[in-house]
Amino acid sequence: MAPIRTALIGLRSNSTRGAGWAALAHLPYLTQSPKYQIVALLNSSKEAAEAAIKKHNLPGDTKAYGTPEELAADDEVDLVVCCTRVDTHYVSLKPILERGKTPVLCEWPLGANLRETHEMTDAVGKSGVRNVVSVQGGFSPLVTTLKALIADGKIGKVLSSNVTTSGMIGGPTTAADFTYSNERKIGGNMLTIMFGHLSEIIFNVLGDLGSFNSILHTKFPTATLVDPQNPLEVVGTQERTTPDELLLQGRLESGTFLSVHVRGGPPNRSAAVPDLVWRIYGEKGEITVSSPQPNIINTAQGITVELHDHASHKVEKIETLSNELEHLPDPARNIARLYEAYADKTWYPDFKHALKRYQLIDEMYRRLDNGQQDIKPNYA
Repeated sequence: MAPIRTALIGLRSNSTRGAGWAALAHLPYLTQSPKYQIVALLNSSKEAAEAAIKKHNLPGDTKAYGTPEELAADDEVDLVVCCTRVDTHYVSLKPILERGKTPVLCEWPLGANLRETHEMTDAVGKSGVRNVVSVQGGFSPLVTTLKALIADGKIGKVLSSNVTTSGMIGGPTTAADFTYSNERKIGGNMLTIMFGHLSEIIFNVLGDLGSFNSILHTKFPTATLVDPQNPLEVVGTQERTTPDELLLQGRLESGTFLSVHVRGGPPNRSAAVPDLVWRIYGEKGEITVSSPQPNIINTAQGITVELHDHASHKVEKIETLSNELEHLPDPARNIARLYEAYADKTWYPDFKHALKRYQLIDEMYRRLDNGQQDIKPNYA
């Protein structure tokens, strides 16, 4: 089978945080897999695209584009991959979606808001082109392992589950090159990125929400900006309009109770207490997932899974399942599994799936804006 001719939007030649997400998470698989071939780059200018081609040692015949319209007109591209900041997804992909001929893979969140997400979903629905969203957590070996334990009846019927973790971003300080995470209008923050990816994993394992209550709050309305290379050096302040703490409690469609607490800021550094703890409680036992950091979406490093059998009182450490993609860097592995699913035409999250996930986030925002988060007690 001929390789899928792929165009990347947002592969940079430089970044204050090293190679950038496209290079860290997408490039390792795309440059090694016989199923894909990078044939074009789109950046903010043709010169920027040419610099990235040279920086990443891509073939000399890789095409460089400076506008989405130019890329949209290229009939020799089989898949467009958008890895830009969320507030540019819509404008970067709009000409391609309007032409309606080239399949698209877009990073999460799909749009900066519900309107953009709806419009992009409607566009692919109208044209019928294949479409993918990079909520890759469902392809994690951790998810596969947990689903297998539950399906095998190791803990019986699942009764409840709770997750507590830090949010990586949204604490008292913000790196000066991450200020967009403090602006709600941009669309990339602790709620949309961290909780968005985390909820994909939770719902993939346990099923979707049937009902919920949520509380969003901004604990640090003024963020201290620090140098990305030296977090002890303060370079300014910024007003924060995004939530940096969230609680969600609900009932899944299965009847299982769910509680999620994400607080902003860096991971807990205690050697005794994991940063992320996820418990899945069943009639016959309990699964506990522990991690020293919150990023269970893109890495398996330090993650432990324990199975507690109530009848025997034994606790067993469970090894997570793995596959042939483990040789790739951590950020690239689940992205690679997403690419594999697309190439093999098995299930993968599409724009419609992303819209469903974003509707939960938008509803949480709506309740915040309308003052519908907290119900005051009315004691008899």
